Amino acid sequence: PHYTITVAYRGPASFQGAITFVFQDGRTESPGSYTATLLGGGRLTFVLSSGQTLSGSYRSGGFGLDGCGAALRWATQPAMCQFSYQPGAAS
Repeated sequence: PHYTITVAYRGPASFQGAITFVFQDGRTESPGSYTATLLGGGRLTFVLSSGQTLSGSYRSGGFGLDGCGAALRWATQPAMCQFSYQPGAAS
């Protein structure tokens, strides 16, 4: 089980996409979409379609969302708030 996040370019410091949770049996659930803004110092802000805001950090090859379990109910472990880039998608 894991979350996947699609990433679409919006501008020099902004991107958007959809969040999906993939259950062990292949079923999916989507908590919605998001917009993100890259801030200085490797930080970013995610605003979910529900209105919740998450902070995080980005690095070459991925990003992490601090305490994402507060907004993403299936994120039961800190590792589930870390995402790495893959061709065609981030997961």
